[in-house]
Formats: sequence, C-alpha cells, structure tokens
Amino acid sequence: MRSRVLLVLGLVLALAVGALLGLLSIGMGNSAEVAGHALPSGAGATPFAVGSCFYSDHPGSLRPASCTGDESVFVINAVGRTPQDCAAVADFTRWGAVQRDDSANAVYCVSLLLHTGDCVVLGTDKGAHRVDCGTDRDASRVVRMASTATPASACTDLPEADVWYYRSPSSGQLACLAKDGG
Repeated sequence: MRSRVLLVLGLVLALAVGALLGLLSIGMGNSAEVAGHALPSGAGATPFAVGSCFYSDHPGSLRPASCTGDESVFVINAVGRTPQDCAAVADFTRWGAVQRDDSANAVYCVSLLLHTGDCVVLGTDKGAHRVDCGTDRDASRVVRMASTATPASACTDLPEADVWYYRSPSSGQLACLAKDGG
C-alpha cells in the first residue's frame, strides 16, 4: 500500500513539475525557441531575451537564429523600452546598435556576433545579414578582433575601419570592420 501511495505522489509531482516548466518557458518568451522562428508580430508580442541572437533580411525584420550557427549577426546584451535604456548599459550608439522591435514595444541593445573573416551587410535597405565576402558592394569584412578597454583606439591603425562591440560590452573584444566592396 505504501509503495502505491509513493508511486501516485511521484506521478503527481512529475506532472506538477512538467506543468510548471511549461508555464515558465511560455513566460520567458522566445528565448527557448529562437532558432528558425520569426518574432511574433502584433501588439503585445514578447521581446527576445538577453543572449538571444538574430539577423535581419530587410529593415524592420528580426529573424531569430542560433547563436552558434552561421546566420546570426547580433546578440542581445540588454532589453529596454527606449534607446536611453541602452545608454544606461553602455555606449551602444557608438560601439554597438540599438534595434527597435515595435511589435514587442522594446528596444534591443545589441553587439555583433561575428568572427575575423566574416562579411556582413549592415545598415542598408537590405537589413543586417551575413553574406559571402566579395559578393555584395554594401558588405563589410571583419578584419580583426581587438581586445581593449578603449573602443575608440581599437582599430585606429586600419584605414576606414568601423568598430563594434563583440559579444558584449564587458567582453573587452571588439570587431574591426572595413568595407569589403564585393
């Protein structure tokens, strides 16, 4: 009899834990199911979580991607409601980007998720996405990863280089980009 009671209690506990985990994953928004799914549209959409990665195939689009795959361009370092929320974290207007998500009434403080040799199209009517180097006149190539505490001096020896945070403002790694000009 005692073993039956323990079995029933175990099953009830397992069901309760499963239900709780299901509710938590729904409440956490897209972070658990980012890869391969578009951000939901419409009022009240849940914003992406910190650490989520995405690319953009045209302005205003956010396409979730695996942070370890070869599609992602940005990683989210912070989520806010206004661009000023990003400024409280780090200088994303100079060394990163602020990506607006009108469907979730949020802004994402993002940095690049690229490596030396990667090419990317940024800030054009084409969105922000990876491309094969030498194939797009709007592309930039990551020419070097710099480790420094002072972003302004990270790429000063490279002509026409732009500097971006790499992974996060606290990582100390910055991507030096130069026009690829495919």
